[in-house]
Amino acid sequence: MSNTYSTNYYDKDSIYKVEIISDTLTADRVIKFPNSSDTLATLADIGAAGGGSVTSVSLSLPGIFNLTGSPVTTSGTLAATLISQTANTFLGVGDTNGVPTFKVLTTSDIPDLPFTKVTGVANLTQLPSIPTSNLTGVLNDSQMASGTNNNFLQLDSGNSGGRLSWDTGSSEFRLRNSGGTAYTSLRVLDLFVEGTTTTINSETINFADNKILLNSDVTGAPTEDSGIEINRGTSPNAFLQWNESTDLFEAGLLTNLLRVVRATTGTIAAGNISGNNLTITHNTGNQHPDLLIERTDGVIINFAYTATNTNSLTIDISRVSSPIGWTWYVKG
Repeated sequence: MSNTYSTNYYDKDSIYKVEIISDTLTADRVIKFPNSSDTLATLADIGAAGGGSVTSVSLSLPGIFNLTGSPVTTSGTLAATLISQTANTFLGVGDTNGVPTFKVLTTSDIPDLPFTKVTGVANLTQLPSIPTSNLTGVLNDSQMASGTNNNFLQLDSGNSGGRLSWDTGSSEFRLRNSGGTAYTSLRVLDLFVEGTTTTINSETINFADNKILLNSDVTGAPTEDSGIEINRGTSPNAFLQWNESTDLFEAGLLTNLLRVVRATTGTIAAGNISGNNLTITHNTGNQHPDLLIERTDGVIINFAYTATNTNSLTIDISRVSSPIGWTWYVKG
């Protein structure tokens, strides 16, 4: 071999060397470690010296796959496809780390997602029981079932509970039955109504309170009459009211209210007598009420009196003994 340039690399533990020659090798020849004969080896030489070839290759996959083409003995294609699984199962792991398997979705598999990330419509058979603590965000129109002119939220499973609906026409919340065809009941601990109008269409109202406060928003000097009006259909309504201008109760038809008779009583004391005059303060608002005076022995005495004003009167007692301890009755 002429014009051959070589570089020799010696094995430090042997007398043999690796020789790299500069000439171009011919086909099917490789560099060989020199031995007793300084020649280039062929591929056949390598095989005869202990080389091998592939006779069978198999592929093993998890049980969620179908596998075809295995084993490969000479040449071929290994193909894997997923095996059909039970409906509504998902590939994943449970509460702890592990090998993924197809499993039913549970609440622990769902992160805290805002409703803005949830789209589409799901029915109850497609959802597990999800605690409300895992639901965050705001419901909008695309996430709520639609009614004729309102959106509603069903408050129980299986469409059997009441509905909380928003009426777009009247801009008000409504509590409806499961079918949305009628109103349903509401029970609360305390109810505060901040609007100016409250309309009650029920036939019977039961109050546990023994007092009803009208004009509850009055803070200064009173100026408004207050009362209870009774609807009488085609006849004039009846009315019971406190007349703020006269400080008297009035009752009757709206077209003819009459003052309600007031009665009061008291015991004559020394402080009510000045000389021969007895002053009785009755506060009935009537300048000419009926007056009776009862002695301590039960005898009734009629006295003429002089009206001081609408709330008091004066009696001349010069012809009687001391009336201290007697009882007076005023009605009017």
